[in-house]
Amino acid sequence: MERVFHTIGPIVSPDSEILILGTMPSPKSREAAFYYAHPQNRFWPALALVYGEKAPQTIAEKTALILRRRLALWDVPMLRHNRRKRREHQKTGRKRRSFAA
Repeated sequence: MERVFHTIGPIVSPDSEILILGTMPSPKSREAAFYYAHPQNRFWPALALVYGEKAPQTIAEKTALILRRRLALWDVPMLRHNRRKRREHQKTGRKRRSFAA
């Protein structure tokens, strides 16, 4: 079985109110290092439609849409990874670094 590493960081700000939680980025998304990057993926056009906006095309436009609408975007594997690390830190007494947007 091939081991796949998730290397895409979260899109979040202190103003984020809603978390959109994915599962695992596709090979195309991992290649582009950004969420929902496959050209056939309907995530970005659908999200723009919900907010009555033009579908974003660039990574900067997609990031701006997420932040402007007070959303956050991340994936489950990273939440599980961070939860496991937090438990390890609690067991060893080491201080964990907090996430900063």
